[in-house]
Amino acid sequence: MRILVVGGAGYIGSHTAKELRRAGHQPVVFDNFSAGHRQAVAGCEVFVGNLADKEAIRRCLEQWRPEAVVHFAASIFVGELVSGPAKYYRDNAVGSLNLIETMVEEEVKGIVFSSTCAV
Repeated sequence: MRILVVGGAGYIGSHTAKELRRAGHQPVVFDNFSAGHRQAVAGCEVFVGNLADKEAIRRCLEQWRPEAVVHFAASIFVGELVSGPAKYYRDNAVGSLNLIETMVEEEVKGIVFSSTCAV
């Protein structure tokens, strides 16, 4: 199964991608590398994009045609959230909405959503 791992270059996302590959699936990592690490996704297919960009999400879904998405992308630092809540709203709420709306439009039906460690 081809599975898009959004935020797949972060700690949890990269380990999830490795385990998916080990289980015989084909993970594709979607990440903007603002906090993730390229070396963490060595051996995985990678699409560089940002959830703020619906067209980037669409291009990724059209190119890779995943059957499901695992969503880990988020801003996570509580102190930063307190000083700049609008950034967190855009990154986390609007970004997730962009992903879900584009998934619906592209008929990708499966999603696993993970909250942040800050919760």
